[in-house]
Amino acid sequence: MDRIKDTDTMIKIELGKEGRFLSGRSRVSEILGKFDPNALRADEVQISFADVESCSQSFVSELVFKLKEFGVQKGKIKVSDIADKEIERRVSTELHRLDMI
Repeated sequence: MDRIKDTDTMIKIELGKEGRFLSGRSRVSEILGKFDPNALRADEVQISFADVESCSQSFVSELVFKLKEFGVQKGKIKVSDIADKEIERRVSTELHRLDMI
């Protein structure tokens, strides 16, 4: 996974570099553990789903929950490169459910 910090206000999480099939809450902790929690409070967190073919509901739920728990503000989670409509639906549902949009 590339941990890219383009500016002081944006963190990019490239999930496709973690695998094509992502599932499980513990996997989220493993991925986010590579980042400084204070950095995740940046102005914007961009999550790239490039090369991700499948992503479980529990993975998406935990990812959004943990980002909120780390202090990422409402409206500051941006997603990109989602090729699968089911993943897109899951992400959108979780962002709305946790009032992050």
